[in-house]
Amino acid sequence: MLLVILINLTCLNAQQFKSYTAEGLVSYQSNPKKAINLLKKKHKEALAKKDTAQIIKVLISLSAADRAALAYRDSFVNSGEALFIAQEFKNPLLIAKAHEEFGTLHFLFKQDDEAGEHFKQAHAYYSKVSLQGAASYAQLYRSHYNLAMYYQRIKNVSQLNEQVAFCESLAEKFKIDPIYKLYLDEKVVSEHEFDSQFKEALDLLLNLCNRMENLEANGNLSVTDNSFFMILYCRTAN
Repeated sequence: MLLVILINLTCLNAQQFKSYTAEGLVSYQSNPKKAINLLKKKHKEALAKKDTAQIIKVLISLSAADRAALAYRDSFVNSGEALFIAQEFKNPLLIAKAHEEFGTLHFLFKQDDEAGEHFKQAHAYYSKVSLQGAASYAQLYRSHYNLAMYYQRIKNVSQLNEQVAFCESLAEKFKIDPIYKLYLDEKVVSEHEFDSQFKEALDLLLNLCNRMENLEANGNLSVTDNSFFMILYCRTAN
């Protein structure tokens, strides 16, 4: 049973969640435990300097690294602490990032109500700071994508369609890996399924698999992309 849960969580991690490298504090490590150790050192340094903003960023990054290492208990502790401190610090962008990380964890454990609430809170703060020029298009894109995953999970077709449209619009405004389109099209597959348009859903799903195969043949898939590829193939068997 535990193995099934871990496999499920690993597959869910293929949904382009925010990485522990996002804050620029550490580079990608093949073993996430190395990233955790590096971040723990940075946490001690930030505490010594009483640098609240840095403490929050490190805790958010630590939570993401814990997720990568499947250390979910530690991830919940670090993300929860990051959110608490960010709210006390009253920095809207850091509050947005902390809600996003906490929402991601709830999403992974299929705690949909909590995930949706945190993703919505994160988006409200990202939207607020965006008006002040403090949030990037990439951050807004990821926030809309998080909401798309949430609405896909609860089968809210109209909201899912709206979030996918927002993502497509934002993707034209900044440099993004072209593979993003495949991730969004997977959401469209779900839209077809929810509307009982099963032929359209299967046709698009097979098209996605062919496009992924071409990218794989050219060596253009990351570890996350390969996991996503596995999800697509599993869906064709359903």
